[in-house]
Amino acid sequence: MNQITYAIIALIAYSLVAPLVKLGTKAIPPEAALIITNSILVISTIIWSLIRGQNVLHFISLDRHAIYLYVAGIMLGVGITSYYMALGLGDVSRVVPIFGLYIALSSVFGFFLLGEDVTVTKLVGLVLAVVSIFLVSR
Repeated sequence: MNQITYAIIALIAYSLVAPLVKLGTKAIPPEAALIITNSILVISTIIWSLIRGQNVLHFISLDRHAIYLYVAGIMLGVGITSYYMALGLGDVSRVVPIFGLYIALSSVFGFFLLGEDVTVTKLVGLVLAVVSIFLVSR
């Protein structure tokens, strides 16, 4: 499969997460939902790695690049925990657009932290994304 196919699969699958979590958290606390869904994530990732023949254990180290991933894991934990709590408390149609602004904010971090190119087109796209999230989440 190519990157576009994977991206489309990710889009469809991840688009179903919020509504399913919202339905589940009607009777199950968000913390329990988080443990259930992320345990399945870890197990499925291990299976995927084994199927692909990837030996990932030797990457778990104190290497400079691995440290970035440990910090990313902490940020992912904070972000996803907060996302599940928000879904347990609020409407999917309000929570998801706000959460979705991570795409625009990640782009800004890419500009400033990674030195990626800033173009007028990208800036206009970011402004339109923020405006659209504002309109959708009202």
